[in-house]
Amino acid sequence: MLAVVQLENHVCEMSAQVEAARAERQALVAAAAKNILRIEEELSAQVCHPQQQMDKAKAEMKSRESELLKEIEVLQPLVRPTSLDIQRVKNALAMARENLAQEANALSQLRTEVEDLRRQIPGPSPP
Repeated sequence: MLAVVQLENHVCEMSAQVEAARAERQALVAAAAKNILRIEEELSAQVCHPQQQMDKAKAEMKSRESELLKEIEVLQPLVRPTSLDIQRVKNALAMARENLAQEANALSQLRTEVEDLRRQIPGPSPP
């Protein structure tokens, strides 16, 4: 009879340990999920800021390009631009477009790196 009581006590102790381990696992999974969400938010913020800068730079470039074209239209009848002047304007526009393309490429690379980092972050495992 004593052996049965001891076995029942041992089973109760083991059940309590299993429940404690489950509770600890759930707490760890919840903490890991919160950390993953925080990291994803930080990564998204890091991508968002360069995207906003890129959008602003595009808008400013288009606005400046429109201003330059309007100035050229106004000045063209007054002054006959030389081919060198026209080439300078074309070169400036080409350089602005190239800079914008480089910024777009850098943003694309940043997005790829963020996605790579997101894939490296382990997701919470199901309970």
